[in-house]
Amino acid sequence: MSKNPWVVVRRAEQTAENIPVGVRGSERHLRWAASVSADDVIARVSPEQLVADQAWYNLPEERWHIPAIAMLQQVAEFWSRTERIWGPGGSVGFELATGQEVTRPESDLDLILRLPERLSPELATELLEKLTTHLSISGKWSGVRLDVQAETAAGSFSLAEWARGGSKVMLKTCSGPILTNDPWEISK
Repeated sequence: MSKNPWVVVRRAEQTAENIPVGVRGSERHLRWAASVSADDVIARVSPEQLVADQAWYNLPEERWHIPAIAMLQQVAEFWSRTERIWGPGGSVGFELATGQEVTRPESDLDLILRLPERLSPELATELLEKLTTHLSISGKWSGVRLDVQAETAAGSFSLAEWARGGSKVMLKTCSGPILTNDPWEISK
């Protein structure tokens, strides 16, 4: 842990004593699942805190040329007009939180969108269309793949999958993935 003291909270059953975490390796196949005691946590950084701090400006200027990082300010401008709570996840979020240069030129931009209240598939479609239009107009689209994960009290799901409509979406829960037609209610 001295080389990499950072971990990410992973989706798994949590107990009063232990928090499920993941340790990032230099490559995707070198990740490791573990748990830590809440007493051993020194600092916590949430995706929305990275946005509040505009953490991308803390990166060295040469990192701003990586497409997924270069898009962050335009994404922030868009979401600020919607008054939605969001933040970067994945390699971009990890780099912003830790300063470790893990984002690559081909990296996706993973976004976490907090959706405590139900959102219709039609409104999800509209939000995604407005976001991609905003990025295209700003010139920051650059072919970066966007993955917006909607987070509810029941778990998380792909906003694009929800926007497509249909009967069910895959909801990632602490007990594993389930197919549901209502990602705000885990029992369905």
